[in-house]
Amino acid sequence: MDNPFLNLFATILDYDNYESRKVNRTDINDYTIDTAYTSDYGYETAIWKNDSDDMAIVERYADKDEAIKGHNKWVEFCKTNPSKVWNIQTDEYFEFDIE
Repeated sequence: MDNPFLNLFATILDYDNYESRKVNRTDINDYTIDTAYTSDYGYETAIWKNDSDDMAIVERYADKDEAIKGHNKWVEFCKTNPSKVWNIQTDEYFEFDIE
């Protein structure tokens, strides 16, 4: 959804109902992998590190079954302590803060 007004409306729809939209959330090796349904783009997985406010959207899915499989794939990926991922929302690499 590329319309800023509609994106804002979708964000408002998603406010305060995370638990009902959540597919899974996993913390491993200082990474958080979060997969949930969003009103603007459907099911998607985001990753961030060390409680950062900056995150990368790494994958979107057609349905919940795909989202579950995708979430598990990204959990395995984060076990390798990646320094960067491709952010599909910005079409560029997202570099994790390395402490």
